[in-house]
Amino acid sequence: MRKIISKYLLGSLRAIALGGIGVYLGYHLIQGENGAIAYLLVSKEIQDTAKILALKTEKRQQLEHRVSLLRPDTVDLDMLTERSRRVLNYGRYDEVVVFYE
Repeated sequence: MRKIISKYLLGSLRAIALGGIGVYLGYHLIQGENGAIAYLLVSKEIQDTAKILALKTEKRQQLEHRVSLLRPDTVDLDMLTERSRRVLNYGRYDEVVVFYE
């Protein structure tokens, strides 16, 4: 009789232990540091960062183009006069300067 009771008790303890381990692993699979929710959050952050990178890259290309117009070997006179008027606050008395930035 004692063997039967201990057999069922041991089986019940195994089932409870395995169930507890399953719940523990399932919880951490979803909520854990490297779980499904963390994966979704990191994926969203990567997408947002990629968009920001694309915007920054475009802005950098625009600035590099403007700088290339002021290089000594390829000076664009319109760009040079625009920059000199902005930096030096210089202009003739009869002209109107409109800054659009």
